Amino acid sequence: DIQADRQADGTYQIHLWKAKVAPAVTGQEALAACGSESQQKGPFVVVFSEDRMGRGNDELGWVLIRAFIHTLCQQELKPDAMIFYNTGARLTVKDSEVLDDLKMLAGDGVEMLVCGTCTNYFDISKDVAVGTISNMYDIASLMSRAGRLVSP
Repeated sequence: DIQADRQADGTYQIHLWKAKVAPAVTGQEALAACGSESQQKGPFVVVFSEDRMGRGNDELGWVLIRAFIHTLCQQELKPDAMIFYNTGARLTVKDSEVLDDLKMLAGDGVEMLVCGTCTNYFDISKDVAVGTISNMYDIASLMSRAGRLVSP
């Protein structure tokens, strides 16, 4: 569970509780519990915590993340939202090789939140060319409401 309390000074205090451990289920039971795509509640959210995809070779990881984002553009079912934090925030800057694809997704109505703490840390706030520079409160809120949360 997650709870956010607005403090008198305008900041937020976020409380997280670990969920109780669910009993073991079979694969079929898990599929039945998840239901079909149309039964899922909450937005489809893709989270980019890195500017690479996978672990191991960084050059290959960069090729994979570009292909993943381009493939999202080609799919009929687009994400409702995308979140960019840590080095993933670098994907949204004006000289990013995936900028055209991200702009296409934004034009298709995909909401994009870029971590403001991250853009400040990397000194790229003025270079963000797609999405909204946001805060951890909005990012945590969107993630907690997601019906599907994908992290490539």
